[in-house]
Amino acid sequence: MRRKLLSGCLVLGALLVLLGGTVLLRYIQNRQGKLFHKESYDENGLLMVSIKTHPELFEYMGMTDPLEYEECKPGKSGIELEFRYTETTEDGKEIEKEDVYDLFDPALLKTDWLNMSPQGWSGPRGKIAAKEDAGVLLRFTSGEIEKPYRLCIPDMFEGKPVFSIFQIKDDPFLERIDYPDSIQSVDISNCSNLKELNYSKNVRSIGISDCDALTSVRIPEHKNISFMMDGVTECNGIEELIIPDNYLAIGYIACSCGGLRRVELKEGLMLIKESFNNCPLLEEVYIPDSVIMILDSFIGCEKIVLSVGKGSAAEKYAKAKEIPFVYHE
Repeated sequence: MRRKLLSGCLVLGALLVLLGGTVLLRYIQNRQGKLFHKESYDENGLLMVSIKTHPELFEYMGMTDPLEYEECKPGKSGIELEFRYTETTEDGKEIEKEDVYDLFDPALLKTDWLNMSPQGWSGPRGKIAAKEDAGVLLRFTSGEIEKPYRLCIPDMFEGKPVFSIFQIKDDPFLERIDYPDSIQSVDISNCSNLKELNYSKNVRSIGISDCDALTSVRIPEHKNISFMMDGVTECNGIEELIIPDNYLAIGYIACSCGGLRRVELKEGLMLIKESFNNCPLLEEVYIPDSVIMILDSFIGCEKIVLSVGKGSAAEKYAKAKEIPFVYHE
């Protein structure tokens, strides 16, 4: 009996020591700012990181409103082009002038814009309506996980939808990001091993740069978004980009993408500004006849050939910039 009692005491003592050691270890790790987690992995062996498993890596930054843009109408596109140029008067004096046009302004269509040097481009200037239900902006602290992992963004924080994650950047171990339906913007840079992005059609804007492991990116197709600034830059693994037909204007898209071979532009697009530059493998690009203005685009593309309509703005641009072109079949 004594032996059994002694054995039981020893087992109980060992359990107490183990429990005490675990509590002490967790206390020490908490003091160091590193919470003790039970790690879980997905079907591909990637560590799963979420606000439930790693709450210390998520930081509340404030509230934000989801924006609804009015549908653009002729004469009220919400996109303005600002031109500054020098005009010589009859008596030989040079006068600095500045003109601001709406993209759909008839005066702009009659302007010899090829001889102008646009110094600024601003938009949107249309009406913006904020929904009543404000949401949450979070920050995720990148670079803390030192093994390949998959990031799962929460859809709710303290009872409010999460609309945006502020700047996920400089993380060599991040391989996949899963965004919830509530997310409206994607902002990622310098994540060299990021291979997969999953986000819904609710996303309105993307800014992705220096992510060479990405081989494909889906451009947002939200019905209320008609312009796109920034987008995808310096991502050498991407070979194809398709711009959906909801866009009237794009700017600063797909610059310095060394692997980009194909771009698809849809009818309805009207303005292309400083896009598709320094893409050495990009070849033939079909420019829709709806395009009325191209500014500083398709530069530094050694193999580029533009497919244009006869008498179109794209033909005039190709001739002015000495870019090879062919006519639509």
